[in-house]
Amino acid sequence: MGIYKRGSVYWMDYSWQGKQIRKPCRTTNRTEAQRLYEESDPRNKLTFDDLIIWYLKHPIPKRRRSYHRFREMSIKLTEYFEGRPAEDIKPVDVERFQDWMLSTPTFKGTPYKPATVNYHVTLLKRMFNLAVRDGLVDKNPCWKVNHLPVRNIRDRIVSPSEYEALKKELPQYTLVLALGYYLGMRRGEILTLKDSQIHFSNGSFDGYIHLTETKNGDERLVPFNGEVGQLLREQLTKAKDGYLFYPKRGKSVEWGFRIAFDRACKRLGIGGLCFHDFRHTAITSMRKAGVDASVIMAISGHKTMAMFQRYNKVDIDDKFKALNMLNQYLGARYEPHALTD
Repeated sequence: MGIYKRGSVYWMDYSWQGKQIRKPCRTTNRTEAQRLYEESDPRNKLTFDDLIIWYLKHPIPKRRRSYHRFREMSIKLTEYFEGRPAEDIKPVDVERFQDWMLSTPTFKGTPYKPATVNYHVTLLKRMFNLAVRDGLVDKNPCWKVNHLPVRNIRDRIVSPSEYEALKKELPQYTLVLALGYYLGMRRGEILTLKDSQIHFSNGSFDGYIHLTETKNGDERLVPFNGEVGQLLREQLTKAKDGYLFYPKRGKSVEWGFRIAFDRACKRLGIGGLCFHDFRHTAITSMRKAGVDASVIMAISGHKTMAMFQRYNKVDIDDKFKALNMLNQYLGARYEPHALTD
């Protein structure tokens, strides 16, 4: 693609939105032909801002459950690449973007973590792949750009006192906290719940939640009773347009909860806690209560034992319990005897 000579006259050749376009430059001068080509090729006029707008309107990203996250991440991408011709962005520019993100403070005042930077680069890669497919650009600048190494395995457990303190601090989100603390549901699964997904049995507080859209794509049934059932009944009376939770003052439900949760933790002096730690806590608590691993995985939605083990926290109490069990076993096998000279 570019300019080429046919006879004594130069022609231009480029693709645009899946169509191959060839037309004469009507000149025998190469420099003039190159100038005309650059002026004619619409890809040279396509800025990164245009590309972001095009991508967010495309039907493919709109089908994904994480579309709202794409919109949020596009803000930082546009902030860095604003006004740049999309075709001029190179792999080194993407790597400089990674460094910029790592040194940019979040609204909390802390730098973005490598995992968050990787999510942004993944979105950038998807966007350019689609643009290449549809003929808007020739290449993907994320080609051979490595993701940053991530060490995000967490072992934080929510203590009962922290859970009770957060419930008092966030009365409007008591149900969200309970679903995470007792059932290990993901934040996105909770905040998008519809009243049609809640099923009670025989007028009691027992029942199940039918999750149809999950992270791994598989439907699952999550049982509930007791406190969770009571909170669900109360929340159902407040449902709006079929949703248990709905946006207020123009902010998304997820954004509102994230901000409220972080501020509550700060007011209470609870450090190093994120809502996903509630999922770790629920899974660990079920395991300590003696629930079979296969049943826990069915409730939490984990497909592999390896991923389940990442959420199953083995703490010092478990180790002491193992030591006591070992002592009991050894005591049963070997009777104590006196030492002799």
